[in-house]
Amino acid sequence: MSDLKKEMDAWAKENVGVYTPKIKPEDLPKEFRIPNPHNIPVKDQRNTPSCTSHAFASMFEYYLSNHFNEQVVIDADDLWEKQLAHGTATHQGDTFIGVAFIADKYGMKFETKSGIKGIFCPGKGIKGIEITHSPSQQANKT
Repeated sequence: MSDLKKEMDAWAKENVGVYTPKIKPEDLPKEFRIPNPHNIPVKDQRNTPSCTSHAFASMFEYYLSNHFNEQVVIDADDLWEKQLAHGTATHQGDTFIGVAFIADKYGMKFETKSGIKGIFCPGKGIKGIEITHSPSQQANKT
């Protein structure tokens, strides 16, 4: 077993719980629309097998948008490149454990609509905050 696999397995045991739903599938509504109060954009993975990074980033965009009370966009392509660079992903894709491990270890770049930039690690929180002005704020100053 590779060192990376051992490290991922140890991380998963500590950080990923098993969820058993308490609701039966037949009790769920036939349709459900996810609220999007911060107008989070839909991601396009193009012709890459990066669905794990795009789905994971989208999930945490909702979380961070609620935290900051404004739209937050995570750089899913940067997350995918980290997955490839650090060996959890191949050009055929990755697993949920792989993307969660990389996101927690190396972080996900994000930016708010008002220009706050930072790195978010799901198990460690936000780090490296940088406050800049968004293009719309710059236009309002002139």
